[in-house]
Amino acid sequence: MPLESKTFGALLKALRKARGLQQKQVIDRIPYLYSTERSYRRIESGERTPDRKAVIEILVKALDETDAAQVDRFLESAGFEGLTESEQKAFGLTREDVRPEHPQQTVVSDPGTPIVQVVAAPSKKQFPWFNLGVVTGSLLLAVAVAATAAGLPMWFVVVTSILYAGLYAVSILLESAYQSGALVISRTAVYAFCFILVTSVLAFRLDAWIVAVGGETGLEGCLAVFVSAAAGQFVAVRKHLSANAVVEASFQAHTAQSAHLKNTVYFLTAVLFFWLPTVHTMLVIESKLRIGNRDYVAAMLSIGGTANGAWYPHVSWLWMLFIAVFGATLLMRSQLLDNLKPHPRRNRYLILFYIRALLYFLLSVVCLEWYSLSLDKIARSLAPAG
Repeated sequence: MPLESKTFGALLKALRKARGLQQKQVIDRIPYLYSTERSYRRIESGERTPDRKAVIEILVKALDETDAAQVDRFLESAGFEGLTESEQKAFGLTREDVRPEHPQQTVVSDPGTPIVQVVAAPSKKQFPWFNLGVVTGSLLLAVAVAATAAGLPMWFVVVTSILYAGLYAVSILLESAYQSGALVISRTAVYAFCFILVTSVLAFRLDAWIVAVGGETGLEGCLAVFVSAAAGQFVAVRKHLSANAVVEASFQAHTAQSAHLKNTVYFLTAVLFFWLPTVHTMLVIESKLRIGNRDYVAAMLSIGGTANGAWYPHVSWLWMLFIAVFGATLLMRSQLLDNLKPHPRRNRYLILFYIRALLYFLLSVVCLEWYSLSLDKIARSLAPAG
């Protein structure tokens, strides 16, 4: 029995147990490689070594390994060369930070087999001071920019932007919940949050400036910033998400990359239907009131619809749309969650799923409630005295 086969099998078994998986769960993820537990068990016992491509697919697709350096170690233990750059990109792998000063962890094969292999132990989590500084700096910048947006409450712009940015961060964590490489994923989520937060505030600052100078393209300009920012964050985070389906479900799940792209489009619906039109409407109303055009505002509030290139949606229209979106989400939720297979990280996925839904609907409700109260306040101020 070759030494490489015993070494590789022992390491593979240790990694599978560390992931909390049974052998059956492993072969369920790669049925095109192994149809029975016995055929896979022979690999862990060291009776045979799979070919190089099979080694990579076992690690990446079955055992959720995303660290290219770890895959290289397993390939070398099986007597193969490490990953090429094109393979690393094709499988969506990244290289974790190596900290040699950390202690080592010894992995021993089954009793009776005199094989010991030393691999790097997981690094101790350090408090993310740099990430905290990035988030704090982004929040301060967002507050400073929001304070200069005439016609909009600073608290509303900042709070809704935080909720919206949180959607992207949670989506990255959600679609990576079944993957390893938590350090890279969490850092990516933090950067995405900060980027979306700042660009969202800047989008409304642009809208406020265009409306203030009498322009009629504030809505389009603001929407363009939102869409560009959403596209930019996807391009930036895509390389850190798996190009394979990682969620364990009874149907064919999306890859992590395509799932995050789908989420991004979903988040933009909140911008398009509940956030942007309400904010833009209030900016236009405040602008008209500042120049004393009370009749224009009174007519707009009583009619609604489209006027002078701006969309003035009735509150009732938006609430009905909100209820429709909520109902559709409940249906999609049942289709997805009821078909998830048992998995050690399933609970983490469920928690993040519900956090994402909470952020989405909280953002929508905050926008609609603020819009309703603001319009009601203005309508009372325009009502004849007595």
